[in-house]
Amino acid sequence: MEPCTNFLRKLLFVFNNGQKYVSRLFTSSLIKQIFLKFR
Repeated sequence: MEPCTNFLRKLLFVFNNGQKYVSRLFTSSLIKQIFLKFR
């Protein structure tokens, strides 16, 4: 049971980091698009 909870915790950690990374990537691309529009 212990390894299972450890695995789930690791999975949750990776998922949260992935969400942050994806949102950062999305916002940066959005800012680039806005810059190109107003240039």
